[in-house]
Amino acid sequence: MQWYYNLIYGPQTDPYNYSFTNALMLYYPVYTGGRQENTIEAQHQALAAADLTEENARQSVQFKARQAYYDLLQRENLRNIAQSAVDMANGQCDLIRVHFEEGAAAYGDLLQMQVQLADYRQSLVSAEGSLEAARYTLARVVGLPQDTPLEPTDVFTYTPYPKTLPECETYALAHRPDGKAADCRVKQYEAVKNAQKADWQPTIQAVANKNVVSDYSFYEDRQDRWGVGLQLSWNVFDNGVTVAKVNAAKEQENEARAEADNLWNDILLETRTAYAQMKAAEKNIRDTARAVQQAEESLKMATARYDEGMDILLSVTKAQEKLNEARSNHLTALYEYNLGKATLEKAIGVPVALDVPRYMEAVEEGKSANEALKEAAISMPVEDAQGNG
Repeated sequence: MQWYYNLIYGPQTDPYNYSFTNALMLYYPVYTGGRQENTIEAQHQALAAADLTEENARQSVQFKARQAYYDLLQRENLRNIAQSAVDMANGQCDLIRVHFEEGAAAYGDLLQMQVQLADYRQSLVSAEGSLEAARYTLARVVGLPQDTPLEPTDVFTYTPYPKTLPECETYALAHRPDGKAADCRVKQYEAVKNAQKADWQPTIQAVANKNVVSDYSFYEDRQDRWGVGLQLSWNVFDNGVTVAKVNAAKEQENEARAEADNLWNDILLETRTAYAQMKAAEKNIRDTARAVQQAEESLKMATARYDEGMDILLSVTKAQEKLNEARSNHLTALYEYNLGKATLEKAIGVPVALDVPRYMEAVEEGKSANEALKEAAISMPVEDAQGNG
């Protein structure tokens, strides 16, 4: 729609002779060669890519928070193992001191255990420093003040992951938001290319106009004219401008397609790698659990033999070190398994706030961004979303 207003002065001898022209023109595109439709589609796909990118950012933030929390929990577990080693060595020192005072143990045994206790205390100090650093990291990730007293309330558990690798790959291909955003950008540039091709086609517009000429502004006492019709325009020769625009759009489309293909390959690689690491940690859980049981039994036997004078103290200290190592390995396997599950869920695109397949279906149906977001919004916990996926 266009409107314009003119003021035309009369002869200079009559300064009060004015002429006012008011014109109103309405245009409605009847045929644009696909320019208007493809321009709208390009913006529609660009908005969809933005929504999916936002969901991918949510998933990344959630994963970073989980990773930082699991690290804090693991650091606390290692601190507890170090504290247990110190407590165990203290008990051994007290027992050996009693035996030494009774003449049943050598002074060298007492010195050896005191040296071992000093090593355990150093390990405890290092473990407490790592734990404090993990607290700072988690506070930073979740946006809390650095001095916030964060204490983990969970323990690492093991539950078998319900999906096979092919199921995880299928899920990733349907749910990964950044991959779907890349596909939307391909469609966006394809629509831009088709919109540029419209310059080779004619344009037809329906036109309605009204003109009013008067001695007074917005009056109709001199001339009042109106008309309707069709307007055809066709840029037959543009010196190669359209060809250049179409070729540039094709390059953008090809680049976006190559980036999308590369991203999907990376997504599948990321999924397979995370799944393999999770399964390796799962096997380690079983092996290290048996090792802990064996180390506990070995320590009991070494302690009993030393108390009865049938073995040397070195056997006891070695058994203690093996038990600490076995407990540390078991907790590390549980940590790596739970972190591996979180990594796999990020790799396959377990949703946080947006059901990606449902959103893409709404977009392909031509629904507006607000309608698509409303249909695909998720309010359930992530675990429920995964189970229902």
